[in-house]
Amino acid sequence: MTTLNKKVTRKLPNSSDGHGRNLIVELTPGLTELIRIRDFGRRKWYAVPLLKVRQLGARLEAEDQMRQRKEKRRKK
Repeated sequence: MTTLNKKVTRKLPNSSDGHGRNLIVELTPGLTELIRIRDFGRRKWYAVPLLKVRQLGARLEAEDQMRQRKEKRRKK
């Protein structure tokens, strides 16, 4: 695994937001590692700490598992 020592910016293909704009993602090292996201062709960045992204992912996974369990119970 490569350590994040400098800013890495990537354009995501096929990531249109419904308005025809692709997303630009930037990983930023520092005291608190950030992920910054903006629409291609726009200047406004939205920064989120990576720990918050991880928490959101865990919450979404837990909600999905709960939904699957409820559906399984309904089928019985």
